[in-house]
Amino acid sequence: EQFVTFLPQFVPHLLKCITPECDLHQGKGNDMDNDAAADDNNNESYTKVWIDIESKRIACSAITELASMLGMSFAPYVEESFFALMHLLQNNNNVSLPVVCRALAAAFHCACITTSQQQQSLVKKVFPLLVSIICQQ
Repeated sequence: EQFVTFLPQFVPHLLKCITPECDLHQGKGNDMDNDAAADDNNNESYTKVWIDIESKRIACSAITELASMLGMSFAPYVEESFFALMHLLQNNNNVSLPVVCRALAAAFHCACITTSQQQQSLVKKVFPLLVSIICQQ
């Protein structure tokens, strides 16, 4: 429970790791691997970097552990976690399906055990969508 004070700094970073914005990075071609392509507008090279699958897997595992261990204390991060994880699941970014599903289940459990009306309405809204996404996998 002492870790709760660090959640405002830690959880947003984890969620950022699993969002689509982390999938592609730009930089000078010489700064990265040989995947550079010339940009006609300003004659600089830009590179698309591979999706860092391992970082996404680790972030999902950390969300699973935090939600499991902290329970209701993780509730303020449930909604944001749900949508980031479901987006990851829908777009199948080669992150292990069981890893993402465990994180979703842990976040869902946090929402279920809280007494917050907002969290309870989130459960009712997200559950059918969650089931649908998992069934499509």
